[in-house]
Amino acid sequence: MKKIWRKIVIIMVLCTLLTVTIISSLSIGTARKITNGNSVHEFSSLSDKNVLKINSVIDSIQQTVNMLSDYAEGKLDDPEAFRTDASYVKKFTEEMKPLFHTAAARTNGAMSIYIRYNPDFTESTSGLFLVKNRDTGDFGEEPPTDFSAYDPDDSEHVGWYYIPVKNNKATWMPPYENKNIDTYMISYVIPLNIKGVCYGVIGMDIDFSMLRDMIGDIKVYDTGYAFLLDEQQNIMIFPNIEIFTPISNLNGGKLSNLFIRENIGENGLKYEYNGTRMNAAVRELDNGMILVLSAPVSEIFRDSDSLTWKIIMFTLLSLAVVLLIAFSMISRTLRPVDEDPLTGTDTREVFLSRTGERLGVKRNEHYAFIMLDIDHFKKINDTYGHDAGDDAIRQIAENLNRTFAADDLIGRFGGDEFLVFMQGIDKETLEKRLEEFRSLMKAGGHIYANPLCCSIGIVYSDNYYLNAEMLLKEADAALYKAKKGGRDRYVFYSE
Repeated sequence: MKKIWRKIVIIMVLCTLLTVTIISSLSIGTARKITNGNSVHEFSSLSDKNVLKINSVIDSIQQTVNMLSDYAEGKLDDPEAFRTDASYVKKFTEEMKPLFHTAAARTNGAMSIYIRYNPDFTESTSGLFLVKNRDTGDFGEEPPTDFSAYDPDDSEHVGWYYIPVKNNKATWMPPYENKNIDTYMISYVIPLNIKGVCYGVIGMDIDFSMLRDMIGDIKVYDTGYAFLLDEQQNIMIFPNIEIFTPISNLNGGKLSNLFIRENIGENGLKYEYNGTRMNAAVRELDNGMILVLSAPVSEIFRDSDSLTWKIIMFTLLSLAVVLLIAFSMISRTLRPVDEDPLTGTDTREVFLSRTGERLGVKRNEHYAFIMLDIDHFKKINDTYGHDAGDDAIRQIAENLNRTFAADDLIGRFGGDEFLVFMQGIDKETLEKRLEEFRSLMKAGGHIYANPLCCSIGIVYSDNYYLNAEMLLKEADAALYKAKKGGRDRYVFYSE
């Protein structure tokens, strides 16, 4: 029986484990796919939202300078006079001043605004240069840079002019430090071209700290951050890293070729920085710089990991509950039944076991081991049906319970056969009880109304060295004698 129980339990456990493993794996896979997709989408949306915010500032600067350029091109109605007549240049400059003052005052972050003329056509200091007073916030005129003092290849001092002219297009200049005010600037410059000839440039210097503050204010989960690179992969803004530091200098060069143009638009760029697994979203700003939002993978996919653990814990809990229920059901199913389901008396196994326990305690008194069955029981089944036979068996059980004491053992051996074990009883009292039982049987009852009679075999002894199986054989032999002697009687084994 135990081997069968173990086999059933093992099969049950394996089937449950297999089922739970398959279901939980599919659940985890599906859940991670959905939540990871949501996390990446959320990360992408966060990146796009901040790109739009920064680009709105960049675009407003570009639109302002573009507007000034269009206005200047329209006002420069006599290019020949501009190249030859200093008074025309002066008049043109005076006409530019009001609009330049207005544009500078209305542009967020503007530190200076200028229109500078081609030194081949005009004086080397010609043009207009408006600078913001940091104390009052007003823009005042400052002497323009003298082109004659610098070589055209001197990009540090006059690159803001010659580089856009060489590019022949609007150009965002890299940040540079204005040592006079200890501030980094970033410039947007447009060549002033008319019919393929460059007459100068129009530009605006922006306080680079404005971009630094905007990028620094970007909240990327709990410990993530945003940083900015130029087109040459130099750091413009990065927590605790100096400006113009090549990104290849960080993390032993492992960040090289990660945040490049080919990866613009990525939302799941994985890398490791200072021992932490990071995930980055790469975007390009309208000024050509590259904005990167980066956060630990564990924070971005926190919901996915949390849901995975919840599924695992729920799965383990469900498995534990299922196994407990299975063990309980199997144990209950395979456990020997204490009571006979038809009569409510002990089963054969329980009766013999309990009898053996009592025999194991040596006592100085007699006991009786009784075996009985219904006479002509087959005739009852054949005549009245098996339901009537069951009623007859139940009637015997009731009569036995009415006749014998509560501490006497009563059990159903099988079919219409019953067993009784009594202790501490003399033979005269025993026979009196047997006669009472026989009288009840012949009188009929409320379960089975017809009279019944029984053959009874009895072992009456004070030998506690006999075991239950021995007594069963002796009682059975006595029962056989009772049947052979004409039924409806009891016979002692000793007789």
